[in-house]
Amino acid sequence: MFRLRRKKGQGAIEYLFMIAAALVIILIAVRYVSNAGQNASSQGDLAQIQAQVETIKAQLQASGQDLDEIKIPYTYNEISGETTFNDLYKICTGTSTSGTLEYFNETANTTQSTSLSINRYTACKAIVDWWNKQ
Repeated sequence: MFRLRRKKGQGAIEYLFMIAAALVIILIAVRYVSNAGQNASSQGDLAQIQAQVETIKAQLQASGQDLDEIKIPYTYNEISGETTFNDLYKICTGTSTSGTLEYFNETANTTQSTSLSINRYTACKAIVDWWNKQ
């Protein structure tokens, strides 16, 4: 009888380990699915704002404006300046990873340029914000 109880106890412990393993697998699956959902959401946000930028570009081209001549004010690393529509558009669409930011250097009393390295969403957002302020 003592052995019978011992086997029942061992079976209960094994059963608990199996439940714990199943819970761990479920936890991993839930984390994976939630991370995938967050990535899809950010990709959806980028796609939505890129669609707005394409509409803005089409309207500017329809009005006969040169996209290299349009200057968009921008602040980057505490330097305020402006960059061209095309520079931001190339970053926004992923055809370029950086653009050119022109800014006025007060100490040198000249307009200078620096590399503008921002992510795609920020570049698209800068265009949409500029357009909405028009």
